[in-house]
Amino acid sequence: MKTPHDASPLKPGLHILSRRLTHLPDPLALFSRLRADAPGLPRALFETAEHTAAADAQSLIYVDPAVSCQLVADQVVWKHLSANGRHAIQTLLDGGWVRDAQGDRQDGAVVFPLPDRAVDLDEEARLRAPSPLDPLRTLIWSWRSDPRTLESVHAFGSFAYDLVDRFEPLPPRAPVDRGRPDYAFYLCESRILIDHSHGTTTVTTVVFGDQPPPDLELGARRRLSELERVIQATPGATPHPHARRAHAQNYRVVTEDAEFARTVAALKTEITRGEVFQIVPSRRFETPCPDPLKAYAELRGLNPSPYMFYLEEDGSTLFGASPESALKIRATERTVEIRPIAGTRGRALNPDGSLDVDRDGRLELELRLNTKELAEHAMLIDLARNDVARVSEPGTRTVPELMAIERYSHVMHLVSRVKGKLRAGLDALHAYQASLNMGTLTGAPKIRAMQILRKVECTPRGPYGGAVGYLDALGNLDTAIVIRSAWVEEGTAWVQAGCGVVADSDPVEECHETRRKAEAVLAAITLAREGGSGAS
Repeated sequence: MKTPHDASPLKPGLHILSRRLTHLPDPLALFSRLRADAPGLPRALFETAEHTAAADAQSLIYVDPAVSCQLVADQVVWKHLSANGRHAIQTLLDGGWVRDAQGDRQDGAVVFPLPDRAVDLDEEARLRAPSPLDPLRTLIWSWRSDPRTLESVHAFGSFAYDLVDRFEPLPPRAPVDRGRPDYAFYLCESRILIDHSHGTTTVTTVVFGDQPPPDLELGARRRLSELERVIQATPGATPHPHARRAHAQNYRVVTEDAEFARTVAALKTEITRGEVFQIVPSRRFETPCPDPLKAYAELRGLNPSPYMFYLEEDGSTLFGASPESALKIRATERTVEIRPIAGTRGRALNPDGSLDVDRDGRLELELRLNTKELAEHAMLIDLARNDVARVSEPGTRTVPELMAIERYSHVMHLVSRVKGKLRAGLDALHAYQASLNMGTLTGAPKIRAMQILRKVECTPRGPYGGAVGYLDALGNLDTAIVIRSAWVEEGTAWVQAGCGVVADSDPVEECHETRRKAEAVLAAITLAREGGSGAS
């Protein structure tokens, strides 16, 4: 397989059609309309509740996937999902970009057997060794165009927490969930970017290859016009409704309190023995969820967050409202950034929704002086510094933001920012591989914590603790940690939540902590079942 870093002019080109509109549709309403027009295909909505920072004041809608790229069991599979996708795959095959694949290429499916896991190599050699991420690398980074065009060609999807098995020596996972991909991404034909700060909506369609069949170009033009009509017909963005009071009902705890408390106590013993300093066990909650999109609409009101996502794929849905970025790569500047969050307090809101400024300041002070929160946060900064250093040029790692208070509409967080400059020859997927999985969901030391968690948790984590987001053809990556989320299949939702265990943790209190973290998502699903007002 040729490397995507090869800037050879032999890379195939792209045909991009784009239109910028001055109408700002409501992202959820627009997504709901587009979803109804083409049921069954993978699609995604990424948005933020906070439109104050220009860099983050964007919503993204992905429809019309062209090619799926999934890692399941012992192989990665490309599969075309449209005529354009079939042409994209054939273009890469004809150009010699794919050499080590098997399978029936005539029907648009290409199968990549997995390379052996790299062992007995130093860290740099392990990063550069053949990897299960290589087929995704080839699919998204084998195209030629100018930088602005490449930035508009995206693959959306998610990485499961259990992807780490492919790179690190963990105990075998339980057989439950083995049919779910360790990653699934979709090279997309049509993307809608709603820029809330500049008041514009840009719709883009792409045709893959230098000389695509005329019918593909004609279809892209028609689709562009169709999407423009739907955008113009969708009502303008409105503020998220005030959250209704709600409590989670009709759910089952997969690991009951008594058993989970025993697990926490056992993990405290591991800490006392010096195996880890901190560890983050989790447990699942199960509840009926007949309408995931309506549940997501309710969650937007109950728990507005900087990273809100709704991802439909292959009969399952993943949605959530995450407070935390996972990993961000900016290709032009070659920066890698991790923003650990640990420490949260609610805002001092009065019953009428106004802010009690004095009490809000006291809550901030209490958070800044909480020794347990500060110790946990310092540990996460160390983990992030280690992850960034693994892929950065020597001497470029910095902490430009240290334990700052970041305020959102309902909560404030203690946040730090760790940055570095990506080493030559490495890319966003190398950086993601090096950071598996984020310290806020594992513990410290990270690998040992994950090994212990694999032994004590009764099911694989699946999407929980992994990441959701997008890659673009220029090399940018933007992901959020999958927390405060639900994974839905066949009308049943699984909500997972964890707690940070340290030497002086109270097992009973940690049980309560997982319930508190799961409450907003479970309550949103409850509201949706009771006939909420959200999209459907």
